[in-house]
Amino acid sequence: MVMFDLDIYLSTFQINLVTVTKSLRKLYSTFSGKDCFCIHNIGENLVDGEMNINFWLAVFIVVINYQNVFGKKHFGAACCEEYCYSTDKVQEHMKHRSSSTAYQLVKGIDYFDQSGIPNCKPVRFWFLSRHGTRLPGKEEIEGIPGLVSLRDNIIENYEVKKTAPAKGALCGQDLELLKNWVVNENITMDKNQYLTDQGWNDLKGIAEDYKEAYPTLLGREYEPSEYAFHHSGNQRTEASMMAFIEGLFGPGASENISQPAQYANDTFLLPAKYCPAWSTGLSKINEPGSETSNFIASSRVAQMLTDIGKRLGFDEPLTFKQVQLIYNMCAYEKAWYLDKPSPWCSVLTLDQVKIVEYQYDLFYQYRSGYGNDLNYDMPCKVMKDMLNRMAKDEGPRVTAYFSHSSLLQMFAIGLGVFKDSSLMTNSNYDSMEGRKWRSSKIDPFASNYAIVKYDCSKDENDPSPTVKFFLNQRSLEMDNCTNGLCRLEDVLKTYKRYLDEDCEECQDASEDVAIGL
Repeated sequence: MVMFDLDIYLSTFQINLVTVTKSLRKLYSTFSGKDCFCIHNIGENLVDGEMNINFWLAVFIVVINYQNVFGKKHFGAACCEEYCYSTDKVQEHMKHRSSSTAYQLVKGIDYFDQSGIPNCKPVRFWFLSRHGTRLPGKEEIEGIPGLVSLRDNIIENYEVKKTAPAKGALCGQDLELLKNWVVNENITMDKNQYLTDQGWNDLKGIAEDYKEAYPTLLGREYEPSEYAFHHSGNQRTEASMMAFIEGLFGPGASENISQPAQYANDTFLLPAKYCPAWSTGLSKINEPGSETSNFIASSRVAQMLTDIGKRLGFDEPLTFKQVQLIYNMCAYEKAWYLDKPSPWCSVLTLDQVKIVEYQYDLFYQYRSGYGNDLNYDMPCKVMKDMLNRMAKDEGPRVTAYFSHSSLLQMFAIGLGVFKDSSLMTNSNYDSMEGRKWRSSKIDPFASNYAIVKYDCSKDENDPSPTVKFFLNQRSLEMDNCTNGLCRLEDVLKTYKRYLDEDCEECQDASEDVAIGL
């Protein structure tokens, strides 16, 4: 006769019911005087009439309790970390929103103190900025109806189906936030990726900050020969430029500023867009078998999706795309309204946010980071422009460019900063916790590089000109420099390859080396 052990049977459901099993065995032993709880014994007892009815009543009670605790209607045991967004005063996870991180959360605050160099005066200001906070793109907008449905299902799970977990559930305040959430009326297809009011204020504020730090450079009246501005041709970069100009010269000033004609093919501010080999590599980043694809399919991500599903009262995991929508909507809403809570920020814990951030960093590593050899060449024209303007004394004293995330990240590659000893992979998440390549810090909304040349001719110890590098209003740590301050001679020597190149390598690049997957 086939033995039927309860432990083995229940293990097929991957549920640890050792306690329940022991209880049943103890009950059986108590009522029957036998050690083995198995089908043939139960059958014999039924035939022999030895089984006490109280035993079956006890079994019935245990089974009912098992269903209540472990069944689909209630998860019971802890599914995830306890977290209440509404009472979290620190909200560390808001600093890990990848390239959608709010600028105000990561900007430096000591830029003014860092701007003064003894016995030196600033004579050149070169600025490269990403656009400010924007509205979602088309693909994200298409996903919003699904986000609305998800919210409705969460509320139903909590209030009607009563499937919230016993531990790790949304707190009452956070649930109320979700119930009251409405889609921002500005999110429309015809305004996709438009600059927001906060995006405008970001760039205006950056200009005001640097004007305060460098009044002799940025406090001058506008003269076409002294200032040069250029944007990539998109609404969000043009508006960002206008906001920056307003921060320098006051309201409405952008209407009187000379702007160069936009290029038909802007290989200066949009180099990757016009590089076929780079575009070919881009399409491979998320292919099956790639590092990003394998990470999304990993057990770590699978567990996260399961935990989030349980936290929201579902009996199935969420999809990674759903989690991305949640992650991004939280980032957008906090970047738009710094002082208002976003209901979607309540869904993910800090550890879960870092997992999603890792996936984005892994993607950016290949799109515009050190995982693609072409990315050393993509910022060639911008690097060359910066070096020439630092090396020469003629031309505008202030030059400002407004572009996009990819170029800002590629410029970091050109400078050789934020390079880790090894690349991120789908399997080295834990060892890369302290990585340098972290888009949340490198490339938030309105991320910017400010490079300032100083005339130090009055310094008796070292009269050679120096250059100060800032990223997001923080001193940028670089090789052969101290706190972002470098001798101009060393800078020109370090990046000589860009001065010597014609910056047209991409046209001849082989598609086979476009991406290092």
